[in-house]
Amino acid sequence: MKSIFFLFILLQLIQYLNCQCIKNASQVDSNCYCNSEYYGNGANGGNCFPCPIGSFSQAPSKTNTNADISYCNQCKQNYYMISSSSTSPPQSATCSLCPNGSGTQDINAIVGIQQCNICQINFYMISQSTTNNAALCMPCIMGSGNDKIQNTVSGPQACTICQANYFMLQLSNSTASAQCTACPSGSGTKNTSNTVGNESTCNICQQNFYMKTASQSNKAAECITCPIGTGTQSIQDSVHDQSICNICLMDYYMITAASGSTAAKCTRCPVGSQNPSIPPITPPQNASSCSQCLRNYYMTKAADTSQAAQCTICPVGSGTSNFSSQAGDIAQCDTCLSNYYMQSPASPSNSAQCVQCPAFSFKSSSQLKGQQSQCFCYDQNAIPLNVINKCVCKNGYSGLVTAYLGGPSGCTQCKPGQVSQFGSQCQNCPPGSVISSDQGSCICNDQSKGTTPWDPLINSCHCQENYYGDPSKANIGDTNSCQPCPVGTFSKAGQAKKVSDCIAQISNSILNSKKLLFFASLLFFLVILI
Repeated sequence: MKSIFFLFILLQLIQYLNCQCIKNASQVDSNCYCNSEYYGNGANGGNCFPCPIGSFSQAPSKTNTNADISYCNQCKQNYYMISSSSTSPPQSATCSLCPNGSGTQDINAIVGIQQCNICQINFYMISQSTTNNAALCMPCIMGSGNDKIQNTVSGPQACTICQANYFMLQLSNSTASAQCTACPSGSGTKNTSNTVGNESTCNICQQNFYMKTASQSNKAAECITCPIGTGTQSIQDSVHDQSICNICLMDYYMITAASGSTAAKCTRCPVGSQNPSIPPITPPQNASSCSQCLRNYYMTKAADTSQAAQCTICPVGSGTSNFSSQAGDIAQCDTCLSNYYMQSPASPSNSAQCVQCPAFSFKSSSQLKGQQSQCFCYDQNAIPLNVINKCVCKNGYSGLVTAYLGGPSGCTQCKPGQVSQFGSQCQNCPPGSVISSDQGSCICNDQSKGTTPWDPLINSCHCQENYYGDPSKANIGDTNSCQPCPVGTFSKAGQAKKVSDCIAQISNSILNSKKLLFFASLLFFLVILI
């Protein structure tokens, strides 16, 4: 009977362990699924990886038991989609932050910067979004702001309040924003304000400051910054001495607790390490409290009873998906940083091999192994990077690509009938040619022997050297516009239109005679000089 009972307990324990979900996963119907904003296998022994910056996966469901990165198929609020996710090869949606204070009203799965159609809080709208442009938003000036998104064109008068840690001198009017002034250093306000006030409104001390004197009449609270490495647990709304600075900041550890009127004494963790816990109030510590490596550092040795973890920065371009809490090797550097793409994944004793994206392009951080096509040019009118390894305007567009993410396109479309390659100046096709379908080149009507392929630098249809003729008069399908020059004559490319333009060649005997005459003349003058 006891054996059956213990067997039952053992089976229950095994079932319980098998149902345990890993970090960043949740249990649904006895299965483990990665949470929203993560992808992977949420079951015990699996991994849930964060979606690339700006992208988003659905809440846990039966559809993502062992989901690949393609489940990161939406963009977070205030991001717009550059390209959709794909399953072959697995690729997340590529999302970019809306530019210059513009944003979206919700998560979205629609490609195009026009999804950035609102202005975020503390901005006002100059113009609404269009097909290839986000809404144009301007920030409220000098601490003024508003408390809701803007979805219609307005002006600075939409900035009707003063943000936290500012006080109001004058209300907004029909043409101007509220006039706001920053609180003196370290002091502030708990909330925004919509009424005129004075400096006494600044009646609290911000976190990591302590209050020496309270605000009074027209004077703000006097706030003093905590000693280096120390801080406070919250904002301060009453007078205190330094002892309120009783915690250490994240990359410090405590050697002496705060007491009497003295702040805690804190020492900085060795380079690359940090204290992973909530900063303690009283217990003194030693360097062993620095037991975690910062993001983009890998741990070569764990902390012991008196020594901090030993952390080494990842090779250029590579990083870690999270803080490192266990000793390992350089293989912990398993991701590529933003603006780097992965040539090969991390392997035992090797980090991920990451290469910087070409100039004027970007890529969100990702663990996905990929090619250069995973980088995207800032300019939406640039040639894709899987076609050419630099960011230039696509065919039929002239100019220079934009130099920053979210900037207006620097590529202007040529007029119908004009061509441009790699952003060159738009030009008309020469006589005897037709324009290509992508407005990137001209095609000479006669491409038979003796003709020269179209060159954008010369922009003409002409004959090769040692041929004569005029292919600029050829119609589509014509041949033999260029004929070889007669024996003993020659021509430069494009210089001979008719046979008489071919120039007679000078024989070698004549050339040799001219050389002899030159040297004889030179020798004669030398004799005279001597």
